[in-house]
Amino acid sequence: MIQRAGDDAMRVLIADNDFNHNTRIAEVLEAWGHVVQIAPDANEAIRQQEAFSPDVILSSFPLTRADVPPAILVPPHESVEQAAEALAESNGFWFVRKPVSVEVLRVLLDRASEYGRLLAENARFRAGAAQQSLPIRVGMKLKEGERVLLEATLANLGNNKTHAARALGISTKTLHMKLRQYREQDARSNEAPSEEKTLQDTVR
Repeated sequence: MIQRAGDDAMRVLIADNDFNHNTRIAEVLEAWGHVVQIAPDANEAIRQQEAFSPDVILSSFPLTRADVPPAILVPPHESVEQAAEALAESNGFWFVRKPVSVEVLRVLLDRASEYGRLLAENARFRAGAAQQSLPIRVGMKLKEGERVLLEATLANLGNNKTHAARALGISTKTLHMKLRQYREQDARSNEAPSEEKTLQDTVR
């Protein structure tokens, strides 16, 4: 196998009983520098999930485990409706029909990998948040609590605004707008004492 150095190399599990399909896709993925394992049936696919720990799965079998990595389904159905139903009933990330286009596969692998990284970061954030005591108190205003949560999310995700926005369920535009509001609010708070002191000096 050809393994490309760096973070671009992925561990890909191909779960399909179509020998020709498996061989063709495995050759393409290995040429791109990814590490590939093949599971010819559903039971072997389950075993390989634990033994191989893939980053992405390319499967024609339903995936019902909740802890599977991002999966691209290649369901053995002719209609889009049937494929969509199979996707909804499993833990699939996307579906594509055979024969799989190499160009489409490359794009989907990149997106599935990025989706997997987001899931992992979100899991780490949730684990950290569970252990971290946020400075939220009874009687705190909603806007204050919102700021605490937003800033804690940013800190836990390395100040990555795109990932933080997704974890919070808001758009990056909304996140940037709120951060700007916080900066303006802080600036006004810092100026207020000086204005009060000036007023007191004037009265005296």
